[in-house]
Amino acid sequence: MSEHVRAALAHLDSPLPADDAGALRRLNLGYALCADYADLDVLEDLFTPDAVWDGSEFGFGRHEGRTAIRAAFGGLCGPDVRQIHFSSGLLTWQIEPGLAGGVSYFSALRRQPDGVSRQAFGCYEDVYERVDGGSSGRWRFRGRTLRLRIVGR
Repeated sequence: MSEHVRAALAHLDSPLPADDAGALRRLNLGYALCADYADLDVLEDLFTPDAVWDGSEFGFGRHEGRTAIRAAFGGLCGPDVRQIHFSSGLLTWQIEPGLAGGVSYFSALRRQPDGVSRQAFGCYEDVYERVDGGSSGRWRFRGRTLRLRIVGR
């Protein structure tokens, strides 16, 4: 079990306010839709300028900054790749004002251009940052790490 998951479990009884929790659920859904439909413009805006996206456990590498994250997704998504993400069980907590942690499960089905399909199941370990205006600002990913649990065909 990672330290991030341990932190999530330690905060089971201290949820974020409902408005913030709802905004983070929408952010997570936006991420899945952008990845599935290769909308790189919107995807890029879901991250802070200095964000880190780490897909190393899947062989996708670790990418720092919006530009690098967008470039990585440009190589992973596209018109010839069909995929769908499902996420569930988002558990969020406050790290400090304007900064939150999150853990959720995901499953993904991906069909490569060569017709080979793969399934993956795992956890997202997230750090979120509120940007653009203090307590009324928008939430964005400051860090997203994909933790592999199971891969199948």
